[in-house]
Amino acid sequence: MENSAGLFITFEDQQEIQLESKNVKTENIQGAADWKKYTINVVIPKDTDKIIIGGFLKGKGKVWFDSFKLYIDGKNV
Repeated sequence: MENSAGLFITFEDQQEIQLESKNVKTENIQGAADWKKYTINVVIPKDTDKIIIGGFLKGKGKVWFDSFKLYIDGKNV
């Protein structure tokens, strides 16, 4: 199994039905690595009521995430 880590963003409506989801996997990083900034750019679906953001690890190992930020139209929310 290939190890990977990444970010995800999911949009849900008022009934918590998923409207859209996008994730970005990082390069196949092995061993220690310096901190690196990753971003996801998306268009927010019209009926979005809830935005869920986070990080994931697929496979074995450890991953650290820090300073999640959400910008809408260039403004940090």
